Amino acid sequence: MKNPFHILNIPPDANDETVQTAFERLIKLHSKATSPSRAKEIEWAYQTIKNPRDRISFKLFQTPTPDLPTLIGPSLTDLTHEPPNKDKTLAVIENGLKSFQLALPEED
Repeated sequence: MKNPFHILNIPPDANDETVQTAFERLIKLHSKATSPSRAKEIEWAYQTIKNPRDRISFKLFQTPTPDLPTLIGPSLTDLTHEPPNKDKTLAVIENGLKSFQLALPEED
């Protein structure tokens, strides 16, 4: 399932003004004449979260389950410029799971 917040490139706690501004900016860049499929996607995203009630409804009933890159991606691209190692990757995954309140597997 697509995430309208990602499509509009806005945070999940965005307000009405932020949603409207993002929609207007993107629809100017991707008009129906130049990019019909992208314009349709942007329109869908806007219609899905255009007001507070719609945003709450999406978050409660339609929010997709986060995938692994969403969980660990930002954490692995820190300012150290060091490639991730096994221990660091496992720690990031563990913290990501905790932040999404998912049960951690039991250690053997």
